[in-house]
Amino acid sequence: MKYLAFTYLTILLLTNCKSTNNQEKPIQNPYQQENTALSYSSDVNYQLWSKGVDYHAFGENPDWILDIDFDNVAYLQLDGKQHKFSIDNLYIKEEENKVQYMAFTSDSGLMLEILNMACEPGTTNIKRYSSTIQVMDKQGKSIEVTGCGNYIPNYGLNDIYVLDSVPGFEFVPGSFTQGMPYLELHVREMKFMGHDGCNNISGTFINELDRLEFGNFITTKMFCSTNPQFDFLTELAKVRSFEHRKPRLIFLDEYGQVVLTLKKVD
Repeated sequence: MKYLAFTYLTILLLTNCKSTNNQEKPIQNPYQQENTALSYSSDVNYQLWSKGVDYHAFGENPDWILDIDFDNVAYLQLDGKQHKFSIDNLYIKEEENKVQYMAFTSDSGLMLEILNMACEPGTTNIKRYSSTIQVMDKQGKSIEVTGCGNYIPNYGLNDIYVLDSVPGFEFVPGSFTQGMPYLELHVREMKFMGHDGCNNISGTFINELDRLEFGNFITTKMFCSTNPQFDFLTELAKVRSFEHRKPRLIFLDEYGQVVLTLKKVD
């Protein structure tokens, strides 16, 4: 699956010293007790993700809704009628400020164009894009409508992950003064929090298909002289995509090289 990557990174540092604790504390996973289905029952994006939807778009005059699984099928509601498009072959055309997805069957065609242009704001931190769809039939007739849309984030990422490995570094228990670095991802809010082995960290992230980028970093500024020469936030800033091989979450840079490997906390 290809992903559309627009550069996203702002680093903010807040000075806030914490007291030192030399004992490594176990990381507790609050998601073990959480009933995720109930917690997200009112979250439209979660409901769409659970159905396998990758992108959701909608518009008015005329009213229309598009739900598309780029690997399988697209459903279009237009003027009170529902149309189904099987996606056997998906063509993707990427340009600087837009991406087009095109799917064709024996008697129809569907094109979705997504512009890197903000649309009306939603109720979450998930970015909405200006979206256009064009439907073509075998007689050559076409209908084009415009509206807004957003990629559906992967709610399967919603968990706590502890650092497992870093290319070129070797860690042993006790390497970090405040315990092993970890991340807690909150997909609905597109925010994260955690620890880098010395300081508390937090920020935001973007997840669109395989794309994953972290930014708006906030960290305390405690000095841990015995920690390895390793900057967790610097490595996070390199991340552009991911692979989810449960229980491991693998972060990749823009060249597809492994940056970090994390492991889900049991």
